[in-house]
Amino acid sequence: MRQTDRFIKKGAWEAVHVNASLRKVLVASVEAFNARHDRRPVDLLERVKDRLHQQEHVAGDILRQVALLRTEVEERHSTLSKRIGDLEGHLRLLKAQPQQEREARLTLEQTVAALSTTMTRAEGSQNLSELVRQLLTRIPRSYCARLA
Repeated sequence: MRQTDRFIKKGAWEAVHVNASLRKVLVASVEAFNARHDRRPVDLLERVKDRLHQQEHVAGDILRQVALLRTEVEERHSTLSKRIGDLEGHLRLLKAQPQQEREARLTLEQTVAALSTTMTRAEGSQNLSELVRQLLTRIPRSYCARLA
């Protein structure tokens, strides 16, 4: 109230005196005063609009961050799915390995038995290199590759 009285006394604002205690300040004089002093008019709706605009910017930023995070999650999911597939394939190979080793051991035992039978029959008539050749022809190549 005091500030209003000062502006009226200085002539910055024009006022109409309705009675001794009531006066009305002309809107045009307030707008002219604000224009001279580079002030924006105080409008509550304008403040609400500004806050809404700020919140829209914040919401837009959040939506962009969410989109980036979704893309990152999808990429990681794809990478993990591929890795799981690779590990499952490796697991299948590891599960099959004991069976292959049992088969190779059985073949080796049969070969050794056949070799010992052949050696007793041959009674030294065949040379050792021929016996080794027969032994090697009975061993599976996959087993020989693992021994190397």
